[in-house]
Amino acid sequence: MTTRFKFLTGDVNWPDYGGKFYRRVAKGEGPTWGRFHVMEVLNWNEHDSNPECTYNVDLSEVDLDEATAKMIDEALRSCYGEADAISVEADPNAALIKVECLHSYGSKAPLWNRSGNNLCKLMAECRAESAALDDPSAHEAAMSRAVNAIGSTAREFAQGDIYSAMDRGVREGDEKAKLMAKLYGADSETIEAVKDTGPLVGVAFSVKIRGGPSAVPSDDPLAYAMGYIHAMAGQGLEQNRNELADEYKRGYRLGVDVKAGRSTRPGWAR
Repeated sequence: MTTRFKFLTGDVNWPDYGGKFYRRVAKGEGPTWGRFHVMEVLNWNEHDSNPECTYNVDLSEVDLDEATAKMIDEALRSCYGEADAISVEADPNAALIKVECLHSYGSKAPLWNRSGNNLCKLMAECRAESAALDDPSAHEAAMSRAVNAIGSTAREFAQGDIYSAMDRGVREGDEKAKLMAKLYGADSETIEAVKDTGPLVGVAFSVKIRGGPSAVPSDDPLAYAMGYIHAMAGQGLEQNRNELADEYKRGYRLGVDVKAGRSTRPGWAR
């Protein structure tokens, strides 16, 4: 089974100079949201004088429902200078603008990658892989797969969360993770103290739902808190996002930012 991709961006002669294609794999809460697969075509001759293969085709996912305002702002400013998430919402192509910027910025989940000399075959294989990932179980397995040297999952990679994999690696005594932890400010005593303690198997929170300045800042505090907790636990949004409360998704995005170190942990969650 294969599926259709549409042109996103790139050179008019994309087989020689590269291009990106997309398909919307899940609708989001509005026309400027949703979950997308991006197929990128690269010609190695642009980057290497004598490549082993001519083409590379890459499949990744950009999930605008899980992407936070901070992630989108960073990506847009990287691509367009002063642009931000609010400034593009009125554009009829707002969703595709955000997808392209997040993809170029690196806020994407790696799913599949192949090099070869038969571009048509590579693209057909990529489309088939994308279609296979419409199965929720296959998709979750792909998003939970380690995709880099320190063991970040595809979901963590997309969300900009390097700390979870770093923590797992340090606890397992992995030298690459220990080096990364030092680069990010951890001292040797702390690293040695948690080494060989084993991975954390759960996440516990004390959440103040109502009352006082440290209460959950939401009209639907339970949904907001649950979204936050699920993001902190490394879970993805459910396939059918239309059934999720808006405040759940808002809390989820806060959890994504906290887990990635873009925001501090709120006072109501300790």
